[in-house]
Amino acid sequence: MTTNATPQPAARPHDFSFLRSQGEGLGRLQAPMERSFGADFSDVRLHRDGSADALGAQAYAQGSQIHLSRNAADLGSEAGRTLLGHELAHVVQQRESRVATPQGKSSSVVQDPGLEAQADAAGAAAARGDYVSREAERQHLTGRGRGGAASSQSSTRIAAPPSHSPIQLFDSHEHKRAGDHAAGGRSFAIGRQDGDTSRGPYAGPMPSQYRFVLTAGDFTMLTGDYFSAQDTLDGKPNPDSMMHLRYVYSDSPGKNKGTRDEIMYAIKKKCPHDPRFQYWDQTKTFPPHRPGLLGIWHGIEFSSDVKNAVDSRYQRLAVKNYAHFQDPKGKGGGAAGTGLVGSAGGSYRAMHEEALLMAGHMKTMGLGIDEAMMREAAAQHYLQDSFASGHIRTPRKSLQRHWAAKHGDFFEKLKESIVDAVDGWLSQEPCIAGLVGGMLGKIRAQLKEKVREQTASTPPLGFGDVVSLLTHDVENEKGLHVTNDVGMQWETFGDDKMSNGKTQEMVELACRLGYTDIQNAYRIGYRPDEPFLETIRAHAQLPGNGAMQPGKYAAEHIVPRPDPAKNNGTLSGWEANTAAELWGNPVRSHEKLTYGQALAQSLRGGELQKTLIEMANGFPEEQSTRIIGLDTGTLHPAKAFHEAFIKALTAAPIPGFENILRGLAPGAAKAAPTDVAAPPVPFVGKM
Repeated sequence: MTTNATPQPAARPHDFSFLRSQGEGLGRLQAPMERSFGADFSDVRLHRDGSADALGAQAYAQGSQIHLSRNAADLGSEAGRTLLGHELAHVVQQRESRVATPQGKSSSVVQDPGLEAQADAAGAAAARGDYVSREAERQHLTGRGRGGAASSQSSTRIAAPPSHSPIQLFDSHEHKRAGDHAAGGRSFAIGRQDGDTSRGPYAGPMPSQYRFVLTAGDFTMLTGDYFSAQDTLDGKPNPDSMMHLRYVYSDSPGKNKGTRDEIMYAIKKKCPHDPRFQYWDQTKTFPPHRPGLLGIWHGIEFSSDVKNAVDSRYQRLAVKNYAHFQDPKGKGGGAAGTGLVGSAGGSYRAMHEEALLMAGHMKTMGLGIDEAMMREAAAQHYLQDSFASGHIRTPRKSLQRHWAAKHGDFFEKLKESIVDAVDGWLSQEPCIAGLVGGMLGKIRAQLKEKVREQTASTPPLGFGDVVSLLTHDVENEKGLHVTNDVGMQWETFGDDKMSNGKTQEMVELACRLGYTDIQNAYRIGYRPDEPFLETIRAHAQLPGNGAMQPGKYAAEHIVPRPDPAKNNGTLSGWEANTAAELWGNPVRSHEKLTYGQALAQSLRGGELQKTLIEMANGFPEEQSTRIIGLDTGTLHPAKAFHEAFIKALTAAPIPGFENILRGLAPGAAKAAPTDVAAPPVPFVGKM
């Protein structure tokens, strides 16, 4: 609700200590949120007082006070619960003194990518009603390894914070953010547009009448991860291509797979608080953020068919995502000439040149530049990936091949491990647990078969993929000292840490140079009697009037490579002969962090956790016992996957993986005698 607080003129920017209204409690959401977090939120107060809007944020947390923007999602919706869970995670972080007090007098805003990523994971878990594992995270992040007693925070009460308490903001995905910034906020109305838009987008929920508008950042965010970068397959439109799906109209928005509904769902999945899904009450006087987009998709509910199509494609693309890495085969194998899907540089070069030719032809035909700009936005996903430290030298394909030769049956063992874990948990559900003897054995056999059916469509995950994810996570977290063709030097970081150092600044510089090429191509127009692409390169200008290298585009000169003058160590620990040896090897030669320790970290919030959660999403939340010939109640397969597989593996990573290599549940009693768990290290990163 909107409070009665009145801002005082003397207040400093970003200093909201004058807002001391009572706010409101969590109401009916308090109990489920307290169960998820294992914390007491009776002191938490919600405010809709305009201060979040003043920061350009959907919400922010300061102490136990959560401030929501006036157009924030309804807290009763899934998006609203996710937002609330995210901010409650910040409340807990501040209670546990994990948020550094900002320095300087002008601002209290803290934007720590690691803490934001933790809050993202916690918010999503809380929205599902899942348990957010606080105690394990407290021990790993803050606790006992650094000398402090890690006591439970479940009964902590916090007074109103002083004015210098840190403010933590909710932000959107970094690919989209950088893409939108570099393109100057450009958006595109695509294809058939429903409804009478003369009323503007604020007339209320219009589930059957909406405008299909995408931003440049949408293309950058989704291409390669959620949709294929290849427009055609065997000369026919690729049904997995975003460029194809954007023009496939849906007569029932949100309900039809194989249409642009999939694009809208992917955006909502990645950025649930995107203004297009929000409803603005036009009777309120506070101006909305990006009014041209606000609310145009509000009220659209997505079918399970649409969700499954997007989620399964994401998993399929992730298994063979070599094109997102600079050098997937090892040193020297990822030059720009490797072509589409060959490497990050090769993919960007191929798609950039396609966009340049498109721009030139559009000018010649007297058409607009938008199509070329959309294609450049899609290409820049790979350009941005080239700046992520975890994508620069991780030999993605070589890692996969090395471990495929040693554990080629890992995926089959993984599926059997999932079956063993999920079946064991389901057999303890009240609707089955009362069965005895032969009946129980028969039912468990049927359960196993059903679980096998549910794992049948799981994209193959090899042991090499796991090792790649661990290497990728550590490189992203630790960063690399880099340089480029222009002689710039900086420390670059990776996924979810783009705001660290100068990474985002350099990414956006490269992206702007890419868009400048497109604009030059459109200005010049295609001339078949001239070397068109060479002409575009000749018109490019580098920062500081640097010299262009032959055959390279301007953006490619900004792409980083390891700085030979700095100590970045090497990546060689992955070349172990056995899994037991791997766990004790350092990920980076100049640091002590081992693969065993990295495994524990990644399961608590890195790419491995994301991968397993995506797999869990393929299991139904509820399923009647009729599937096994009974009528005794309801089973919960998705919860079984989370509890018996993901949580068990997270609790004991190395023994759990050794069990997986034997096709057993991670928490099975038969743990491997060959490995000794790596000593714990302070965990910095996501939950």
